Amino acid sequence: MLLMAVVRHAEVGRGRRAILTELARAAAGRGWYEGSQEELLPLRADPAGALLLSAISGCLLLSPRLWRRLAGSGAPAHALSPEGWRLTEPRAH
Repeated sequence: MLLMAVVRHAEVGRGRRAILTELARAAAGRGWYEGSQEELLPLRADPAGALLLSAISGCLLLSPRLWRRLAGSGAPAHALSPEGWRLTEPRAH
């Protein structure tokens, strides 16, 4: 889940050095990445994921504050609203 780790470093203000360190650890298979397999972007099975990871990492290295734009905001469009949840609850008789 390297992408999430990289974005999190930017989000909490750890800066470029932390982002680079995270990327280097993942590439070397050290730290949390030792013996692990990437779940979110399995780069060997999905090479397009490498492009996405590179693009986002590059943006965050240029300006870590870009995480806000990249992460989006609010609930996804397919999420239930509070009213939707109320409609799914059994009604008391």
